Amino acid sequence: MAVRPNNIVVDLILYVVVGVTIGSVMAFVAGSFFWAGASINTFSKTLERFIDG
Repeated sequence: MAVRPNNIVVDLILYVVVGVTIGSVMAFVAGSFFWAGASINTFSKTLERFIDG
């Protein structure tokens, strides 16, 4: 059984790709969270105007 030496370049590229992927997913989740908050706020204001008017 041959032991393969560690390839630092391949490991570095893998770490960067995994980091960018996780960062992109987290950015999407955060953006969705803020979008949902803004939508709820808009709905609340519209509902308040409807009830008052």
